[in-house]
Parts: sequence; structure tokens; C-alpha cells
Amino acid sequence: MEFLERKQNLLVVLCLVILLGLGLRIYSGLQKSYFFHDGIFTLELINGPEWAKERTNENNYNRVISGRVFLDDMTMSEEEKFDYSFNKVLKYADVHPPFYYWVLHPFQALIADGEVSWWPGLILNFLCYIASSILIFKIVRFFVREKFFSLFPVAFFSCSPAMISSDMLLRMYSLFGMLSLAFIYVSFLFFIGRRSRVLIVSIFLSCTLGALTHHYFIVLAFFVFLLLAIGYIANKRYSDLVDYIKILSVSALCYLITWHVVFEQVFSSKLSNTIFESFGKKSNFIEMLAMTNNYLFSGLLLQFLCFFVLAYLWAKKDGSKLYFYGYRGYLFASLFISAISFYTIVFLTQPFSILNGSYRYFYVPSVLMICFLGVFLSKILVGIQTSYIKKISISLLVFIFFAVNFDIGNVSYLYRDNAKEGDLLYDFKNDDYPVIIKLRDEWKSTIFDESQKDWIIVNLMPYLHNKSKVYIINDKDLNENKFSKILSELDILENDDFYVITSNQPKFLSILEDVIGKASSEKVIRYNKVLKYKL
Repeated sequence: MEFLERKQNLLVVLCLVILLGLGLRIYSGLQKSYFFHDGIFTLELINGPEWAKERTNENNYNRVISGRVFLDDMTMSEEEKFDYSFNKVLKYADVHPPFYYWVLHPFQALIADGEVSWWPGLILNFLCYIASSILIFKIVRFFVREKFFSLFPVAFFSCSPAMISSDMLLRMYSLFGMLSLAFIYVSFLFFIGRRSRVLIVSIFLSCTLGALTHHYFIVLAFFVFLLLAIGYIANKRYSDLVDYIKILSVSALCYLITWHVVFEQVFSSKLSNTIFESFGKKSNFIEMLAMTNNYLFSGLLLQFLCFFVLAYLWAKKDGSKLYFYGYRGYLFASLFISAISFYTIVFLTQPFSILNGSYRYFYVPSVLMICFLGVFLSKILVGIQTSYIKKISISLLVFIFFAVNFDIGNVSYLYRDNAKEGDLLYDFKNDDYPVIIKLRDEWKSTIFDESQKDWIIVNLMPYLHNKSKVYIINDKDLNENKFSKILSELDILENDDFYVITSNQPKFLSILEDVIGKASSEKVIRYNKVLKYKL
């Protein structure tokens, strides 16, 4: 531990920890073999002024087309590179603010080079991971003087399968987490009396850009502001509170000027109905805790809490004072309250996304809890005065750390099975057999007003562009005779292989069985069936 008391040694170890996490992320990215459907949607949004023009083009329905037409939806032409006219698409085709898409666009333009690739998005996430690691270290060092213990939360964050999983998504969560940490850190500095133009600009930028990255940032900023405002008032620091309000007010004004469609996106769309319907239902917090235990602690939350309690009791027995004084004590409590309050609001409004979707690894509350537990654990371990008990405690903590985090096989959104030869999706990716896609007869999105029956195409779009023949069926009156004619149009002869993509549509599945028989193999991909047939 004395080795880390020298600043340069501490920085070297911090860099090594961050590089370890970066290595795990790069390794996971190399294992990735398939897009989560939101990632495909992300690519569609940033590639030109016309959103999903081929996927939503009804002239491509009910006739034989080349799958190559879908490549244009997912890649940029030379003319579309650095063309930010796609901004108008974001106002009606998505329910998120635009900053993430603004940042991702140049990464995609410079790195993808006309290819369908997740690496531009992953590289952006990796940069956010590096910045977030530094911010976590800064926040923990804000409370903890012992340099050795300040590295534990960074190591946990860097190696956590849950955090790595979030970085495998082509979505704004990593950027959102980084900006949230930045906002909290600079707000805390402002609270303890630091003043400089750089700090004021940092508060303004982190707040403005955070709100322009995800609407839930406003929820987090509200709780942080509320708790700090109470602290200012309790200490009669009214002028400081006014200064803080001025900065946040200018930030809010810039946000509203930049993205004035926020009210239309949130309150005038079906998204608001979905949120308020969820808010009114009884949420299963036991299920949420089970999910947190499984994904953030690899099922070892109970063991971790037992260690936590025993270490705390021994530190108390040794006569240590396990609390913080003054402003730092209040900010420590604020960190905990902000994390719990924010996670509760997100869970109440988006329970499905938390338990089943991409919000499962929601960065902000998880990272804040890592900071909080890291700070408190550090305080406890420093408070243990009995030498051999301290060594045993640190050894147990290291053991739990390795047991929880070094399970790279638990990283999600990689779809490793799809990369194995013999897997149906692997075959689908590499074969050039004809593909038949049956759209839903009727399906209205819970968020968007327009019909989203073509969403079935999204999940397999990265694999359609190398198919010579694709036939998209959009016919409510489809029958056996019509389907037989489709087979003829595709020149599918006896003993020829072909694929069918469909959702769970009993009528269509019955037609398939009557005309062709049983599929030779099938696989469910994001609620859709991929079936392989031999005529």
C-alpha cells in the first residue's frame, strides 16, 4: 500500500486498471457476432436525411428484390458523410435527444467506410468508459484519502460484466453515464466552494449535453439539484444557491432552444402513455433486486452484504468512526439518495426495459452505487485496526471481486452462438438462398404513431444485404395459391433451400405447413422466427 502513496505510482496502477477494462471490452467486441436490434435502428437514424427509406418503402413489398437495397439504410454514401440533415429525422423517428447521434455520426463516417459495422459505436463507448473510470476515481478520491482503496471501485467498474455489456450496445448509455458522472463531480466541487470559469463551464456543458443525450438525465439532475439546494439552504449559503441556479437555468434554456421538440417527443407521443401506465402499476421490486444481484453482482450480492456487515461491525468494535463530517458527509448521503431515487423512477416508468431490455444494465444508478459502496467499504476497511483482520478482510474483498467480475462469459449482447458453424443464424448470414419475409398483418407500436409492422425486417437487416433474392410479403389475404406463386417467382425448385422470416402468425405458419411441410431447422431471434426449408 505504501507503494501507492506516491502519486506517479498511483497513476500508473490506475492506468493499468483502466487498460485491463479496455482490454476486456475489446476482447468482448471481437466476440460479438450480431446486432441488438436497437443498434440497427441507431445506424438507420444517422445515415442520411431519409430514415429507413428502403425498409419502409412499400414499393419493395410483394415482389422479388435484391437484399442489397437494405445496405443503404445502414451505411453512409460519400455524400452523406458529415451531412447532419439527418437531424430532422430524429424529431419524428426517435424518442431520444440528438447528442449521441451527433457524436456517433463522425465515428461512423470515418471508421465504417461503407460497411455495416458496430465498431464505430463500440469505440465511442470505450472512450466514454475511459472518461467514466477517471471520473469514478475522482469522485471516490473526493471522499477517501487512502489511495489504495480508491482503486477498488474503478476496478469493479472496469471488469464488471454488466458494465461491459452496456458498452456492447450501440446506444447512448455509456455517453449518458459519463456525462452524469461529470455533472455530479463538478456540482460537488461547486458545493464545497470551488470557483473558476472552467468549473462553471463544466457544470453548464455536462448538464446541457447530458440532457441532450437522454431524457432521464433531467431526472438525475433534478435529484442532485434538490439535495444540493437543501444543503445550501441549511447552511444559509443563499448566494451560492443563486449562482448554481443561474448556471442550471442557462443550461436548461440552451437545451430547450437546441431541442425544442422535447415536449412533443415526451408528452405528445405514446411514450408518455406507456410511462404513465407503467407508473400506475404495482412494480415488482423483488424481481428488480434479483436482476441486480444476477447482472451486477453475478449472484453474489448476499455474500457481499454479509462481508460488508461483518467488516462494519468489526470496525465499530475497534472504535472507528464510520461516518463523514461536514460537507463531504452531506454529499456522501446525496450520492446514495440520488442513485436510489433515480433507479426507482426509472424502474417505475420503464419496468419492462429494466427487467428484459437494454435498460437492464442502466449505467447511472449502477455506477453511482459502485461509487457509494466503494467509498463506504474504503471507510470500513481503513477503520479496522486489528492487523490480521484487516488483511483477511482485504483478501475476502479481492476474492469476491474476482468471483463477481472475472466472468467474461456473462457479458451480454455478443450473441456468441450465432458465430458458430452449424448455428442457423450463422448459416443464414453466409448462405445466399432466397429469403421470404412475412410482415405482420397489423401491429401498432406502443411508442410511435405509425405502423411498425416492418420492424421484423430490422432484426436481420445486417444479413439481408448479401442476399440475391428477397421477397417481403405484405398481404393480409395470403393463401396457399398465392404463396405457391411466390415460390415460383423466386425460382425455388424441388430440393432447393430457402429461408422464411416471420413473427408468431398462426395463419401464415399454417400456410407454410400446408404448402411445404415442416421446417428443417428454426431459431427465434428477438421475437421473430427464422425457418430454413427444403422444397
